[in-house]
Amino acid sequence: MARDAGRHEVAALLDTRGTLPGTRTGRFADATEAAWERADRIDPRAAGPDGTWRLNFCCYAVRRPDGRVRVGPFGSPPSGWAPVPGRLRRVSPTPASGRTTSTRRS
Repeated sequence: MARDAGRHEVAALLDTRGTLPGTRTGRFADATEAAWERADRIDPRAAGPDGTWRLNFCCYAVRRPDGRVRVGPFGSPPSGWAPVPGRLRRVSPTPASGRTTSTRRS
C-alpha cells in the first residue's frame, strides 16, 4: 500500500522480519501490562518466545513527481542490531557505497 506525501508517493516494503535483541519488557521497562496486552491485540505475531519481540523491518520506495523511484535507507540506524540486509538487498542490487538506488518508471 502506498501513501501520498505531498507530491511524492511512499510505499513501505517489507525487507525482513526478526527478533529484537533482549526481552521486550527489558527494553521498554516503563510499558504497563495493559500496554503489552494492547500491543499483543494489535500485532499478535510480534510476541516472540521467552518474552522477545519480533518485528518487521521495512525500507521505503519513494516515487518523485518526475517518476524516479528511490529505495532506502540502507545503512540506517537499526542496521547495527536489526537483521539487515534483508531480502530486498538480495533482489535489488545497490551501489557499493550503500546509497539508495534510483530507477525510472517506464
